Amino acid sequence: MRFNNWHLLISGLIFLSACLLACEAEKSRKWDANDPNLPSSELAAVMREMALVMEDQKQNSAFERLNAELFKEIKTATHTNPNHNNLNYHAMADGFLGVLDEYNQKPNQVAFNNVVAACITCHQQFCEGPISRIQKMKIL
Repeated sequence: MRFNNWHLLISGLIFLSACLLACEAEKSRKWDANDPNLPSSELAAVMREMALVMEDQKQNSAFERLNAELFKEIKTATHTNPNHNNLNYHAMADGFLGVLDEYNQKPNQVAFNNVVAACITCHQQFCEGPISRIQKMKIL
């Protein structure tokens, strides 16, 4: 079989497509404190992704298990305000993850709203800005 320019072109396009897909997946977590269009920290980026998951769950009313690995990143992601990375924050994060675990054991509307309430409780202490968005996640 002869290797010609078409093979090189097709191989190059496949490689480029794979690179673009990898970059696109990575973009969902980009953050830059100097760019007002991007989250201001890793934690903000994680929480925005969490919000999208919760909003999708509410919209679909499917009550499916939530990706605990994503939500656990609230314990390790870099904070917007480093002073918030303290024992109180970690205690609240542990409490939230406990509520999330309860939801994942038996996904239903009450447990979902408990997850939303846990988000609000923490945000009342550390970052009030997104509370109105979070409140809209409740299923009435």
